[in-house]
Amino acid sequence: MNDVAATLARDCEVAMQAYLAGSGEAALRRAYLAGREALANGMGVLDILAAHQAPIIRELHSQVREQDSERAIEQAFHCLAESLSPFEMVFRGVQEANARLKQSLSSLRSVEEQLRRQNDELLAAHRAVEKERGRYQALYDFAPDGYLVTGLEGAILEANTAAAAILQTPKELLPGQSLSEFVVKADRAEFRERLRKLHIGSIEKMEDWQICIRPREGPPIPAALTVVAERSVPAVASLRWLIRDVTERKRLEKERDRWMFGRAKAHAARRFEILAEASSLLVGSPDVEANLISVARLAAPFFAGWCFISLVEPDGSLRQLEVAHANASAADLANNLRRHCLFGGPADRDRGALLAYPQLTEPLTDEWYDLAADGPQHSALLHELRGNSALVLPMRIHKRLVGVLTLISVVGARRPYRPAARALGEDLARRCALALENARLYREVVAERDKAEQASRAKDQFVAILSHELRNPLTPIVGWTRTLKCRTQISQDPVLAEGVKAIEKNALTLRRLIDDCLDLARISEGKIQTERKAVDLNQIVMTSAEAVRQMAAERELSLQVEVTAEPVPVLGDATRLEQVIMNLLINAVKYTKGGGSISIRTVWMGEETEVEITDTGIGIDPAYLEQIFEPFRQRTSSWLRSQSGLGLGLAIARRILEMHEGRIWAESAGLGRGSTFRVRLPLAAVEDQASAAGTVEQPPAAPGDSIRILLIEDLDDILFLMKTELEKMGHTVVTATDGHRGLEAARAHHPDLIISDIRMPVVDGYQLIRTIRDMPDLNTTPAIALTGFGAKKDIERALAAGFNGCLSKPAEPEEVAALLKQLIERRRAVHAGTQPG
Repeated sequence: MNDVAATLARDCEVAMQAYLAGSGEAALRRAYLAGREALANGMGVLDILAAHQAPIIRELHSQVREQDSERAIEQAFHCLAESLSPFEMVFRGVQEANARLKQSLSSLRSVEEQLRRQNDELLAAHRAVEKERGRYQALYDFAPDGYLVTGLEGAILEANTAAAAILQTPKELLPGQSLSEFVVKADRAEFRERLRKLHIGSIEKMEDWQICIRPREGPPIPAALTVVAERSVPAVASLRWLIRDVTERKRLEKERDRWMFGRAKAHAARRFEILAEASSLLVGSPDVEANLISVARLAAPFFAGWCFISLVEPDGSLRQLEVAHANASAADLANNLRRHCLFGGPADRDRGALLAYPQLTEPLTDEWYDLAADGPQHSALLHELRGNSALVLPMRIHKRLVGVLTLISVVGARRPYRPAARALGEDLARRCALALENARLYREVVAERDKAEQASRAKDQFVAILSHELRNPLTPIVGWTRTLKCRTQISQDPVLAEGVKAIEKNALTLRRLIDDCLDLARISEGKIQTERKAVDLNQIVMTSAEAVRQMAAERELSLQVEVTAEPVPVLGDATRLEQVIMNLLINAVKYTKGGGSISIRTVWMGEETEVEITDTGIGIDPAYLEQIFEPFRQRTSSWLRSQSGLGLGLAIARRILEMHEGRIWAESAGLGRGSTFRVRLPLAAVEDQASAAGTVEQPPAAPGDSIRILLIEDLDDILFLMKTELEKMGHTVVTATDGHRGLEAARAHHPDLIISDIRMPVVDGYQLIRTIRDMPDLNTTPAIALTGFGAKKDIERALAAGFNGCLSKPAEPEEVAALLKQLIERRRAVHAGTQPG
């Protein structure tokens, strides 16, 4: 036995003795500690058990001899059990630990097997990843788009083959270069700014960034960039770029744009054609409703469906004008719809809102059909349209509704009411509204024109009657003053002579005013006619000057006339041109104080001729040089206020000259400094100059022989005056006071010439001359109409009725004598079988 066992045996024996002696726990603890120490020193469990049993056996042998053996054995085994119980617990723990260890070992083997399998799988996956990585690298290198990896500051770290091709730089030379170096200068500032935002993280991604790249060689190319910031591992943060050459895309876009532009241009051209054709239809005839029907039939096919046009009636209700359709098979439905009126039902708030402005409704609902219909039957018909969408276009003028244009597309139509089509429809509605407004205005203008024509006719009648009524009393006044002033009793009495002179002067003024009013009215209405023929303007100037010379002499004015040596041929009406010159000369006399001077001269001005009339009169304020040619502007300045009158003479003169393609204007340095009036007229053509040179007005000659004259006049004053003047010329005069008596006198006396008033009771002058022309023995007798109506139409009517000449009251004796001579010579020539030369 070794030392450990011996020591254990002694300690166990001592502990056993102490336990048996009654030490209890202390003895058991000593035995346990001894066993533990032995166990620590490498002693086995069985050896420890044997060491504990040895003293027990010896103690049992001694106790058997001395005491009761049963009790001793019980205590000894109790001591042994108690001393070995800790070791039993440890042993059980070891067993349990061994069991758990075995179980753990089994688990470890299972995990090892699983790890081995996973390792095999990882190796296979690694091989696949390596294979895929190689494949990806191939795709990366040979991808059609350029891929780049750069630092956050834009330095290139990695590039594929396509990127190198786009930048036209070898791939191995790209790392280290800045991507901004390949951006054109125009885009470089923007590129650096966006690169800065990517760097600081204010943006993380940009797609389809349009920019222009300049390769190392060759021209710039358009490119689209997509860039993403990679920041998952801060140490390797980078920017990943996709660079795509969009040259072909740009080309395709341009081609597409050109195609779209061509298509849009074609659509625009078609829309323009529609509008142009619609505009042409709207003005095609005065019947605006027929024009609107044509427009509706034009619009229906273009807008792929139906076109409704409703008009607003005077009472505010709507009337269906037309229902046009694109499908010929829908004629029956269209006819049924025409019996109703779209939006023609009772007015309410919803319908008013619908017609307030253009509205597109899509799709069409039952509520819309009910709102648009004028009743259930109409609504059912509208459902048969199979409408898809409706464009309601109110036709308004100055916010006033005049009608409604409604376009309805059928199911299957492909978005017929795009913005361009809507704009076209609105334009079409505006043009229809304008056509309706123009038609309304035209009707109003026609109504006003009719009223104006009626008023003009009434005015003409009034002016004609007034002229007649004024000329009749003027005729004896002018005639008797002319007769009386030649009487010795009058001429020798200064008071009577001056009185007769004043009467004659004012009577002539009154006659001129009447003539001016008539002339202005005729010119304004285009009723005055000019007989254009070649005349010598010098002759007109000299005749006019001679006519006013006596008037100028009476006011102690000098009148100088200067005309060109050669005739001045102009194409015009000699009577009207003489009226212009006479008016200007009379004005010069009226507005020039005694002792002054007046000059008139003709001047050649290239292809024109000028008549210049200058006076030393009161002058004209320059501010009124143009206003004096306006009618009824007599009071615009002191020049016009200085004499009585209506201010018509210059207005008539200007309009007569405009009818001759000429012009007139005034010049003056100011009030008190005289004035000059200039008249310009175009010269006559060469072929007309010969006739103008040979045209010389001859003064009328008195008839050489006495003739029998039948004078018919219902006013005694005029009858007596004219009888006196005709007898003074040496003629025999038979009188009658009305047409009936005139016919009796004609049958009884067979006169050589008849002078008859037109407006007479019982039988007027027209009926008189027609009756005389039906008498075989009097039908060739010359006849002169005497009328207070001085219009050209009155003269033409008298000549058409059968008169050979016409004189306006009051007629000058010289004018009467000249016409008498002309008619008598013509009659003698007819009787002699020859025509006068």
